[in-house]
Amino acid sequence: QQQQQQQQQQQQLLSNEERDIIMGKRLIQMYQERDMLEEKAQLEKSVQAAITHRNAIAKQKNKQSHAKFLDFRNPTEEMVESAKSMGVDLGDESVLEYLERLARERREREKCDGDVDGACGDERKVDRDSLGADCDKGNGTSAW
Repeated sequence: QQQQQQQQQQQQLLSNEERDIIMGKRLIQMYQERDMLEEKAQLEKSVQAAITHRNAIAKQKNKQSHAKFLDFRNPTEEMVESAKSMGVDLGDESVLEYLERLARERREREKCDGDVDGACGDERKVDRDSLGADCDKGNGTSAW
């Protein structure tokens, strides 16, 4: 639930920043037309800072989204090297199955995090129990 609120705040922030960037660019044009070069220069710096911030948020969001959907069966060279440096063999079938179970559990947990009426609680408990986790219904805790 907290993660959803953060995402909504980020979306609202992104929307507000987009609006501010557009308005800033229009003002820059107006300052240019009216030969208000000092104001134009100051505003250009502010708009550029807003664009940089917006791009950083988008990049972070893209990175988080990408991390949720790693394909362990078709790893990139970077994934293989990173796993190898941590002592994980992505060529081992049992390792792949374990990583896929963890990813599935994470997706289920994230899907159910916004569940206010408890409809996902039982499914999540069954799924986690089938993975061997000691899980209390609805609180998202695990013995892992």
